[in-house]
Amino acid sequence: MQVEKLLSSGQANANDTAGPQDLPALVFSLTNDQLLNKTKIVKTLLSHGADPSTVEHLVPYAEEEKGNDEESLLVGQIRNAINPAIRFVLLQSFTSSHPKYGYSH
Repeated sequence: MQVEKLLSSGQANANDTAGPQDLPALVFSLTNDQLLNKTKIVKTLLSHGADPSTVEHLVPYAEEEKGNDEESLLVGQIRNAINPAIRFVLLQSFTSSHPKYGYSH
């Protein structure tokens, strides 16, 4: 996969920005309708250190900011793109990067 090659070679960083809106790579991958393997791309970005909070923090704040149409559209795109597999991977990644939110056995 191209994303894996770019990240592994150091030509790209999982927290780089992409696209005309200069979005974090994780957000860009979720909102780009032309990407076919979003779940795999999200997993790859997260495994290379992408910050899951770029998605986690975007959704709650945008709901409160109804005046920003561009952000509301972006939030809608993200919500539509987060399938159950992506949601699971994001939640796992978020709890592993913030252990106080996880469960310990």
